Amino acid sequence: MFPKGKRIPLFLVLVALFWFSLYSYQSIFRMYIADFSSTQMAGTIIASYGFVQMCLRIPIGILSDKIKSRKLFVTIGLVASGVSALGLVLFPNPTCALIFRGLAGLTAATWVPFSILYSSYYDKAAATKAIGIANSFNFGGQMVATLLGGFLPDWTGSYAGSFYLAVAVAAAGVVISFFIKDQEKESFPEKPVKIVELLRVAKDPMLLIASTLAILTQFCSFATVYGFTPDFATANAAATSSQLGIMTTLVTLPAIFAAPMSSNIAKKLGGFDRSMLIVFIVSAAYTCLVPFIHNIYLFYIAQFIFGFVRGCATSMMMGVAILNIDPSKRATAMGFFQAIYGIGMTLGPQVVGWFGKSAAGEVNLQGLMIGFFFVAATQLVGAVLSMTVLKKQVSKHPLD
Repeated sequence: MFPKGKRIPLFLVLVALFWFSLYSYQSIFRMYIADFSSTQMAGTIIASYGFVQMCLRIPIGILSDKIKSRKLFVTIGLVASGVSALGLVLFPNPTCALIFRGLAGLTAATWVPFSILYSSYYDKAAATKAIGIANSFNFGGQMVATLLGGFLPDWTGSYAGSFYLAVAVAAAGVVISFFIKDQEKESFPEKPVKIVELLRVAKDPMLLIASTLAILTQFCSFATVYGFTPDFATANAAATSSQLGIMTTLVTLPAIFAAPMSSNIAKKLGGFDRSMLIVFIVSAAYTCLVPFIHNIYLFYIAQFIFGFVRGCATSMMMGVAILNIDPSKRATAMGFFQAIYGIGMTLGPQVVGWFGKSAAGEVNLQGLMIGFFFVAATQLVGAVLSMTVLKKQVSKHPLD
């Protein structure tokens, strides 16, 4: 049951719109910036999204504590999303793309107070389940966005429609944000978290290992699915914009169902450690296989499988991150967690973009393939960490 008086259904619609506005042009973004940027610069532009998140997530969390409002940052994030999409379509050059894509990172950074506001509606026992429900709407918004955003360029003959769609949805979200309930003032900490307190929370072993593994999962996602997988799909399978949209949608679709099921899946597989081992092995296999796929339907299958394990991993690690954290410090812990995994979002596209650079500034598929193999190696590191460090920690906190 939803908590009474909290307008949960409206809030969940807002969650979907929030992520829709960020993802309506995601499936075609790599191809859009390819028209005016080199492969290496494209990696930097894609990475700016994660870099800004990494820098701002914790300060935004602290500031929301200080002014005792989460709702304000939800509205700010949606405004930034609309401005970002508008700037990207109106100013198609590398410098502006870097700036406005970074502004989209500001939007994503406001997910900290957004998710904490939602969690505040529930008691501790229901917090993990609530996160799973929110993530389902998160992924649902992304799925519809990538599908429509991928088809629009084929229908209209221009990438612009995908960006204008993001602007319209962000504007609708801004209006709806005025009607959600803010967190109760008394539930905020008396004083904003200090750096010393942040470091104290960050020492929690469960939070540290969850954050480390999240870096590796995001490194893979933003190097491949949200980075350079479209290069292989267009080069090897002549994928159209609509097919790229379907590919990205098929990453998101299974995540909608995997997110709320993640706790039960972990129980059936014998724990978070074994579950994350499977996640990393599948991710490594996906990353190695992508450069060799030449059939669009095989791309679809690969995307679907990767999307399922990605959805499980996201909710599992969010749950693990706050498993041993006092409720009064969850906002701090979640801010740390989400800021830290921004490292993976930043480095993934940067590293693969560097491998894919060429003297002529054109896409170097051979270099991108080597970059994908490097990403696969990082996933195997995650597999080892899952069965050593994570296993040691979760053994102290067995699943109910």
